[in-house]
Amino acid sequence: METTTVQPKEQILEEIVRECEEIERRSNSSASPVSNWSSDDRDTPSVKSFHPYKTPEKKERKKAQNRLAATRYREKKRREKEEALTCIEGLTVTNLKLKDQVSELEREVRYFKKFMQEMGMKNAV
Repeated sequence: METTTVQPKEQILEEIVRECEEIERRSNSSASPVSNWSSDDRDTPSVKSFHPYKTPEKKERKKAQNRLAATRYREKKRREKEEALTCIEGLTVTNLKLKDQVSELEREVRYFKKFMQEMGMKNAV
């Protein structure tokens, strides 16, 4: 009975050893840049390893895309500014018309109050 319990433990131990060896072999074969860095390298990665645009053509294409995007953005902002100014002009004209209308109504109120006083209506004022 003792040999049956020891044998599975040995098998488990051998299996663990095989898995550890497999893990070591995988980690050594896939040498990633992060695993090979020293602690100083992790803080400041080298500029040479960073290549967002692998070829000069891609870099120029990205620059052209950026220029177009910037141009579109500036044009959009210019249109928005013109629309805002047009809106301001329209509201200013409307405001002036309303102020004229207010002064005309105030003039009418004064006229009718004066007229009612002349007619002898004391409660009108």
